[in-house]
Amino acid sequence: MSSDKYLTVKEWQKFAKGRGYKDEALVKALTAAEKAENEGATEHLKVLFELEEQGRALLKLNKGDKKLESYLEDMYKPLKKYRKDAEKAVDKAAERESEEDGDSTAAMQHAMIPLIRAIKKGTEAQALIAVGGKDTAVLLSKKAISPSRREMMLKWLGASGGVRWIKAVCLFEENAHTFVVEGAAAGLAKKLKAALLAQVELRLNVRVRGDDPNDIDAELGEAQDEAEQEESEEDDDVTEEITASDDRGEDADEGGEHEADEQAPDPDKARFKEQLTRLAPLALAALKAGSGDVSRIRAVMDFAREKGEEHNYKAALTALERLDKLLAEHAPPPAAEPPAVDPAAAFNARLAALLPRIKDALAAGAPADLKLKVSEAGVAARKHEYDGAHALLDQAEQMLAPAGRRVDPKIAFTQTRLDWDRARKQVQAELRRLEVALLEQCKDEPDFAEISANTGLLYTLLDSLDERLIDKLDEAVNAEDPAQRQARHHEARGIVDEYLAFVRSDGLLHDIDQSDFVDIALASSLTTQLTAMARQLDSAAA
Repeated sequence: MSSDKYLTVKEWQKFAKGRGYKDEALVKALTAAEKAENEGATEHLKVLFELEEQGRALLKLNKGDKKLESYLEDMYKPLKKYRKDAEKAVDKAAERESEEDGDSTAAMQHAMIPLIRAIKKGTEAQALIAVGGKDTAVLLSKKAISPSRREMMLKWLGASGGVRWIKAVCLFEENAHTFVVEGAAAGLAKKLKAALLAQVELRLNVRVRGDDPNDIDAELGEAQDEAEQEESEEDDDVTEEITASDDRGEDADEGGEHEADEQAPDPDKARFKEQLTRLAPLALAALKAGSGDVSRIRAVMDFAREKGEEHNYKAALTALERLDKLLAEHAPPPAAEPPAVDPAAAFNARLAALLPRIKDALAAGAPADLKLKVSEAGVAARKHEYDGAHALLDQAEQMLAPAGRRVDPKIAFTQTRLDWDRARKQVQAELRRLEVALLEQCKDEPDFAEISANTGLLYTLLDSLDERLIDKLDEAVNAEDPAQRQARHHEARGIVDEYLAFVRSDGLLHDIDQSDFVDIALASSLTTQLTAMARQLDSAAA
């Protein structure tokens, strides 16, 4: 690289002499570039990227300096060539490292993809879970997992110790990949779901069961299982291959040869997606606030995305590393916490909505206990015991059900199912209306593309207001055994209470209701509808 004079400190100092440039950072980058040729491809690429950034930063400080602009253009021509060479060298080095390492991590991932599908079709698998700080890795195998595989998992985690190891059995139940673990289940489902997404790029429903059958942790939502997306006969062929290979004593855990056409996912791709998801909102906030060197932030962000689209994830990750540093250098003060939902206001609103019905019921001769329950709810609210206050109002609402009118369970289940399906569709439509209004108002913003991409966060509400109630009511309707029907009935009623608790406490939901983009009242509407569903289920005969 020293053969290109424009990339040497000597040539730059000769040009810059007497011009008064504040060029310390550029000189430092040039010095590092001259040395980096012998320090490995990855380091070389980082330094070249830094050199280009410092050149652009200097030009920004000296706008209109045509001679400087011309010199930097001459510098960028060989710089671009060397950067491409460095990118290729990084890729080749990664390939060599993979070959020398026996491609063990890739083999682990490759073997797990068809095994995950086989589990869904009824196969049980052994699992080894490694939890190290915030990161988790999981290994699945049809047979007992050798202790030697722990070293490979440590490499995946990037850890050398301090890891908690958990043995489990993985099977498919309750429409989820379920890990039956030794010990407690709490908190594992979310970690396992993230680990599987990072390792095999499948978004799966995950449940964890502990030693206690009632100790269940679940991370559900809209699973995006690749097996379901493809819907092809190839899936069955792959499953059969695994079964046949295991019958021959070939352990999928050992990375046995499968004739499936699938390729192991690139770990760098998963890291790139993870880092981009983390940094994109921060970069957007910095650009909107004008915090730091916005032109450099935008340039680095665009470069990272460009390399990601080209599947050059090494270069993209290097760019995101630089972006992280840029954002850290000019990080804005932490944003104020969003105002918490006022529990007193929520309780008072619910009580005000109930009072007309309560008065009518008392006038019609309702038992005095109704008035007592309402009074006790008011006392609990004044003591700031809002959970207890809402529970007492729940009891009061149950007492408002017309005496002697018991509804056939199947009718109540079917009607509640229809009501919840309609409520979810209404929420989705309202969120769409909000999204359209927001995009219309922001269409002239320079970062419109970023805003548009982030509106998808609105729909995460539906991850909590999910379809479990519909599934549970279908089970109740189809249950022939009265005891089973009653059990599903109680479970469905518990899900309604869970939804109500979410609606009353979720900050995003209440922020949406208070937004200025559209007139919307999701929280109060959902509370009313769910309360009616609870009453409807309570009116069903046992």
